[in-house]
Amino acid sequence: MINLQKKTLVVGLVSVLMCGTAAIVALCHNGAFQRATVSADIPARRAARGERLPLSIKARQIPIKIEPVVGLADVVTDEQLIKALNASRPLWHPPTVPSLIHELKLWGRNANFTKQMVGQARSGTTMVETLLSDKLCRERTTPNGASFLVDSPFGINVVQSGTMDAKYNRAEGHYGQLLMVLGETGVPLNTPVTTASGRCGTIADILQEAVMRFEWSKELEFIGVALALWLPPETSWTDQFGNRYSFDELVEHLMAVPCGQGACGGCHIAYTIAVVLQVDSQYRILSSSNRQRAVQRLANISARLEKTKLVEGGWDQTWPGGGTKGIIYEDSLLDQITVIGHHLEWISLVQEPARPSRETVAHAVSACIADIDRLPPLDHRSFKTILPCSHAAHALCLLRNKDPFTTWMAYWAAKNSEVIKNTEKVSAEP
Repeated sequence: MINLQKKTLVVGLVSVLMCGTAAIVALCHNGAFQRATVSADIPARRAARGERLPLSIKARQIPIKIEPVVGLADVVTDEQLIKALNASRPLWHPPTVPSLIHELKLWGRNANFTKQMVGQARSGTTMVETLLSDKLCRERTTPNGASFLVDSPFGINVVQSGTMDAKYNRAEGHYGQLLMVLGETGVPLNTPVTTASGRCGTIADILQEAVMRFEWSKELEFIGVALALWLPPETSWTDQFGNRYSFDELVEHLMAVPCGQGACGGCHIAYTIAVVLQVDSQYRILSSSNRQRAVQRLANISARLEKTKLVEGGWDQTWPGGGTKGIIYEDSLLDQITVIGHHLEWISLVQEPARPSRETVAHAVSACIADIDRLPPLDHRSFKTILPCSHAAHALCLLRNKDPFTTWMAYWAAKNSEVIKNTEKVSAEP
């Protein structure tokens, strides 16, 4: 009886194999087999064989610089700008990786804070070095966490929060966030990167790895900005399976996201669209129809912001309408600063009618500063406050078209002229 069962099983397997062979022959006649043969050399297959892909990403050496539009400088006063910058100083030592990424985004790679300014010397150069060296990241950020930069067959992988590789705060908060900020601050593509294993590469390795793992199901806002800053004049990119994507499709997917959904209360969707539109004005990476649709999407968001603005100005988590109130920081004040600051960032990059009215923008600035004034004294604040405050400060600097560190340094120098004189006198003594 057992032998009979075995024979039956063998016959069944042979039948399956014969059917499979027939299917393959049919596919061959239809041309599908030829495509499968070609795809045997796609990056995913090569990675599965244990190969490390050579660096082949087509990208810019210097990322595209995004400029604010002119005409809104008068909605922000000097006092408001300094208040926002003061609230965003890098005062937490050591920083977490997310706070360090936000510090770099705001202050830029040319910042140079002394110990007198923030309690411990920190510069834009050291921020970049720390974020691009796993060894330095371990030494200079909060001790809880594991590796931040790890080897990948496609390049170098930046560990992301919520993944199996992430431990506590030593991770980027969003897919492509580090690449986005490196692009926004103009860090060259050939800047060195060192992984946890000691492998040496460049930012190009991080970019190639991110592109290889691209898919529509992932969070698109941050990687979308990164691709827009690093890839043009290229208008498309290809993932590890040979699937090709385009900026046209990217914008379509972003516009398909319901208003209010996405990172940081849904505000990053508008920022990504605004960045892509500005890049498109230089390199024409969008079709005419999607360009018009993208502008109209921002105009629709602006109309919504006009309707849902608070009495005191600005917006909170109810800005999409419907009366629902989401939570970002589990703190209504920080949530409100987050929403206003993020909206003002993208608003600074577009012209009317794609943005709200000047009056609405001015009231939002005042409301944001009033909220910052309501925060506890700096020495009693959580390090988390630097994240929403840094977005607000970044937005106000964009509206004024001012460099954050240069602006704050001029203020600090004027306020501490005697300290500077005494320091210079001491350093000049033998």
